[in-house]
Amino acid sequence: MRRFDLVLFDWDGTISVTDELIVRSVWDLSDLYGLADRPSREKIVSVSHLPLKELLYSCIDPGDVLPSQVCEAYVRYACKNLVDGLAPLCDGAREAFAALRRAGIRTGVFSNKDRKQLGFFSEYTGIAGLSDVVISTDDVKTPKPAPEGLLLAMKKTGVRYADRVLYVGDNTIDYDLAANSGARSAIVLYARRELETYVKPDYLISSLAELTDICI
Repeated sequence: MRRFDLVLFDWDGTISVTDELIVRSVWDLSDLYGLADRPSREKIVSVSHLPLKELLYSCIDPGDVLPSQVCEAYVRYACKNLVDGLAPLCDGAREAFAALRRAGIRTGVFSNKDRKQLGFFSEYTGIAGLSDVVISTDDVKTPKPAPEGLLLAMKKTGVRYADRVLYVGDNTIDYDLAANSGARSAIVLYARRELETYVKPDYLISSLAELTDICI
């Protein structure tokens, strides 16, 4: 008997190795606006889990440029950098989605990425075709770690009980989301994030291939 009815994934660091893409895209934006000091790689990665506007304004000051224009410019760079190969899928990502679906488990993505980015990224990499639901920060009023997105994924996939949902992520915010929703949590170790000391997920995994044994 399967343990879960829905496995929901974070994107950055969980499905895709996006640190380099995010850093490069922020630097591209810095160059576009002629900013003298590029934010450090460490600074950018430390806020990469935030919704786009918060991420960007934590790293740069574009002056009088409208926030919508700043975000649109970033998305253009991010999509180009994806096509240029800066954010490969994590090992076994497609295979994990496919194996879960063969077992009758619904799969999906809930990320703090905006709809344009997440839509393009999931379609370009083929993950959209392996997902029952893809939810961006534009689809909810409150982003992670608020439970709204996970509950919306449950509604869209017909899953009734939160403890039948496994959320897979790489960051403290992902653990918090699962805890706030009543769902189970799995944290991937390969992203090598610094987690808060209180984080005690149900599962720690070194590879997405481990999800098959966990879930079935």
